[in-house]
Amino acid sequence: MKAENAIVTIRNGNKCNAQLLIALSVSAGVLALLFVFAPAALAGTLNPGDIVVADSGFCLYCNPVVSLGGRILRVDPVTGEETVIASGGYLNSTGAIVIDAAGKIIVSVAGGIISVDPDTGDQAVIASGEYLNPPGPIAIDAAGKIIAGVPGGIVSIDPATGDHAVIASGEHLNSPGAIVIDAAGKIIVGSTTGYAGLGSIIRVDSATGAQHLVSSTGYISGFIGPAGLAVDAFGDIIVSNNGYGVGAGSILRIDPVTGNQAVITAGLVFPWSLAIDGIGDIIVVDSLGFWNGFGRIVSINPLTGFQTVIAGGGLFVDPRGIAIVPPAVSSHSRKNLM
Repeated sequence: MKAENAIVTIRNGNKCNAQLLIALSVSAGVLALLFVFAPAALAGTLNPGDIVVADSGFCLYCNPVVSLGGRILRVDPVTGEETVIASGGYLNSTGAIVIDAAGKIIVSVAGGIISVDPDTGDQAVIASGEYLNPPGPIAIDAAGKIIAGVPGGIVSIDPATGDHAVIASGEHLNSPGAIVIDAAGKIIVGSTTGYAGLGSIIRVDSATGAQHLVSSTGYISGFIGPAGLAVDAFGDIIVSNNGYGVGAGSILRIDPVTGNQAVITAGLVFPWSLAIDGIGDIIVVDSLGFWNGFGRIVSINPLTGFQTVIAGGGLFVDPRGIAIVPPAVSSHSRKNLM
């Protein structure tokens, strides 16, 4: 199928570079609508090891309501400093985020997938369509195709044309919430059945669409809502399990052969996407931003489970997606190749 609209680019510098805060408050029975503008930081160079975060900028249940619009943020892994790479434009209801081989930031948004230039903040539509609504998990395979989770299945998207093809659907793929590609090129999917039901990890053959249930369990043992996936250096599957309960979040290690589960750490507020950094630590978005504007980035030692907060508050409102810049695709590396 063809993408439903043509490639369009928004240049960050050609728009009013500002963030809009819409606040609703009630005082003495009067509903007030407040608009507050604040300048957005300019896009900047990414360095190896930098943490890139997709934030929806929206908190429905905050008092007052916060609506800054979607943003892509850079977090310094050492200092925790937060800067804005891009904001506004197509960045509505931001979801997952990955970095492609050329160093572009790929983001799932409501009804589409876009690319963001990390140096300029320019945005371009890669694919669009109702099948990409709501924004779901994404990964990039060895051929450069974007693998996206959609309601009831997973699809492959050609980043050059926006064409998509169904890889697998049905069976265990009720509601994909996380995707990662393992060393063998297999697609690992975290999916949930029902609001607080069965959480499953599924291995999908990208060529045949065949599904293999790796691990699952029900609500009683707490494995629900798998929202982030990574594969570590040993081939183990690392899962962020948000638990659908404040403070019930955990990070699990799953044996890819036996499906056995082990808790690495617990007591997280509401973990979403995660990634593994250059020294093997697990970097996770821990956020209940949609409800209360709370968001932070936490580093977890995979052996001890010890948690260290890298960044929190500041520019974060509702962070969901996370990626770490590898040396091969940093902005410095791309400039050196030019």
